[in-house]
Amino acid sequence: MSDQDTDDIPSSDSDEALEWLIEHCESKNLKFTVCRENKRINFKLNRPHTYYDISLRLTNDDEILHIDIVYPFLANDEKMRPALIEFFTRANYGLVLGGFQIDHRDGETFYHMGYLIPDGGLTDEGVTRMVSNAIAICDRYFSGAMRTLFAGETPQDAIYLCELDYQTTDDEEVTKTPPSEIQNAAPQQLKDREQSDISESDELLIARCLQLIVVEKRAARSLLQRRLKLGYTRAVRVMEILEQRGIVGPKNGDNDQEILVDLTAFLPEENPKAKKTPKKSSKKKNSP
Repeated sequence: MSDQDTDDIPSSDSDEALEWLIEHCESKNLKFTVCRENKRINFKLNRPHTYYDISLRLTNDDEILHIDIVYPFLANDEKMRPALIEFFTRANYGLVLGGFQIDHRDGETFYHMGYLIPDGGLTDEGVTRMVSNAIAICDRYFSGAMRTLFAGETPQDAIYLCELDYQTTDDEEVTKTPPSEIQNAAPQQLKDREQSDISESDELLIARCLQLIVVEKRAARSLLQRRLKLGYTRAVRVMEILEQRGIVGPKNGDNDQEILVDLTAFLPEENPKAKKTPKKSSKKKNSP
């Protein structure tokens, strides 16, 4: 049995879920403390590059299990806090379960997830899965929070790097260049990078996109996604290349981008079977 500290409040039949949690933590060989009054268990978990303070808490007549994971840093400097708030706001946008919260009094940051306990009660598999998912989310965004706080990286770029594996599908590749570096690069740098990164298959895709744009008479990322079944990242990349080449204008929110050149040369060719080649007359002209 692991070492644990409990308060002096005796257990009762109503603490069945809490007793189950205690046994669960013992089976995982965790060193933990128990607060029976608040039905809460606290323990520390060491990770490869940091450690987390983790809390498991029961509320609503033991119908909800709360999982809280506290990051081991404080955003004490109020000048630094807005950037961190933006970072976690961007992170929360893509989360399906739970979310990050910041205590504005001292800058403490933690991840919170609420787990509705099923009718059959808590299970080892269910609790282990939910806690593991919460830890994985904290691991994903920890490095981005550090870069935002201490390396001066923008929240947008930090989130982009944290979510690189979200930016592509299995058959796509994604650039590791953060958005702000692309926006701030000199035109010649963009051109050089573009030419070195674009493959022959990319050029074929760009040609297909140009044909669609000229037929539809509009240029939009959503159009490429919908009609050509492209992933978000690939469609954005195509539109960026077309913009860099001066074919379409700059992005204007969710509106279509302006077509700047004549694209009639990219119109798809007519069906060859539909073309009729005039037959040459087999009759010879009579000599005068």
